[in-house]
Amino acid sequence: MVYCPQNYGLCLTMQKLSQEIWIDSGDAIDLSYPLYEETISQTTSLKLNRAHRPDSGMMKAPNEQKNGADWLWFIHDDISLEYIVLAVQAKRLDEKGRYKAFDLSQPSKLNRFAHKNKYIPLYIFYNHSKIGTLSYNQLYNDLLKNIFLGNFYSQDHRMPNIPCDLGATYIYAPIVQSLAKNFKNVALDNQLKRLQRSWWKIACRCGQVDRFQPLKSLAERLQSTAGLPTEVSDDDFPNKVTVVTEPKAPIMNWFLGKTFEEEQLWESLEISGADLELFAPDYLLRTRLNSGGLDD
Repeated sequence: MVYCPQNYGLCLTMQKLSQEIWIDSGDAIDLSYPLYEETISQTTSLKLNRAHRPDSGMMKAPNEQKNGADWLWFIHDDISLEYIVLAVQAKRLDEKGRYKAFDLSQPSKLNRFAHKNKYIPLYIFYNHSKIGTLSYNQLYNDLLKNIFLGNFYSQDHRMPNIPCDLGATYIYAPIVQSLAKNFKNVALDNQLKRLQRSWWKIACRCGQVDRFQPLKSLAERLQSTAGLPTEVSDDDFPNKVTVVTEPKAPIMNWFLGKTFEEEQLWESLEISGADLELFAPDYLLRTRLNSGGLDD
């Protein structure tokens, strides 16, 4: 069940999508269906756009031969025209409870790309309950022993709302890089599960520190390093990214639904060939932060 005390449309949509990811990912394992990060990311962005047109939009990258699970997510305020950009890489929990193909070079490249372009690097995780013989009911009844549930209970001091809380989650990518330097294999997976946050909190108004500056509040929340293990050093984290206050014309026109040339928009991002060797986004996603609120 999805719930938002402010009945905020974007928050409710992201909860619903998280719920669908949790269920679909589990069913895919039961039915031996090949459901990977690419399909989940693209389907989820489609549903988000469909639910929030014209406040949400997507644009395919010029690199047509690439079809992956990486994207740049522009979250903007249509009144101030301020925005932040998230450089997102997705990872899927497999049937053994592992995040496969996780090595130190991946988060390092993502972070270098984001730092150079002043984006916020983020990992989004797609999860499910089909881990060995651990059933849905066992997940609920094993709160203290299960890493996922113990984590979410300690965050909000409430029983987590499975699957809305757990289907799609996120971690600030510099945290992932630091964890990968200090933990390996199952130990790394456990730390990743312990530090995840529900992805719908990206849109949560209740968690805003400053409601008059929602984007600034969101940027600070996404880059929080609270609750890290003692092995992780503050030296691993770059200077924090702040809100962009003066968008270039193609980006501003995209936000406002006006006519623009896609080639000019890509050029305005000033992403070099060397940057694309580190992180090559498959598409751009834009979302108006206050989409579907009570005042709409």
